[in-house]
Amino acid sequence: MLTSDRAEEVRRAAIATANEELRKYAVIPLYRNDYRILTVHMYNQWVTEETIRYFLGRYVTVFPGVRIIKDGLGIWTGKRQFRIKLEEDLTSEDGYRHPPAVFSIGADRGFLVYLGQPQSCRKCGGHGHMMDNCDQVRCRNCGSMGHATRDCSKPKRCHLCYSDSQMARDCTKPRPYAAVLKGDQIQVICNKLQVVRK
Repeated sequence: MLTSDRAEEVRRAAIATANEELRKYAVIPLYRNDYRILTVHMYNQWVTEETIRYFLGRYVTVFPGVRIIKDGLGIWTGKRQFRIKLEEDLTSEDGYRHPPAVFSIGADRGFLVYLGQPQSCRKCGGHGHMMDNCDQVRCRNCGSMGHATRDCSKPKRCHLCYSDSQMARDCTKPRPYAAVLKGDQIQVICNKLQVVRK
């Protein structure tokens, strides 16, 4: 019995050689291949779970809950695990949209790993080669190739919402529920409670 990856290779080879009989078939795995456990390691441990969840949400569907990874002594390693669902992308090689393996949220760098992740360079973020063989430079500010962040002429922008008006540390998008309630919402709730009491 062929695995789904090997069966897909056979089907693509048949299409390339113009085998009309195999063109009629599609390979459908008998298991859900789009659900994964994703491990995020941030170099700054104070980056909040909500911020990481918001960042990942641009690429994948993130399910509720997080697992904190601890070592044998019970000390947190700085790693968190999230349950995710990969989004479909018919232009990619395996049919899924993958989050970047190395990323920045403001001044804080991090990387992520998961089963089935495509090989990617930690220097430029490209696929198919490793950092040792890379001669590219990617700007962490604008995301384009060919220049470093210090040489970027574009205005600095937020890595979370892509706004030019603030940096990631001041971004209001990823906020915990308690922070949302701190504003006018608490006053609205208090006003409603007073109306009920009267």
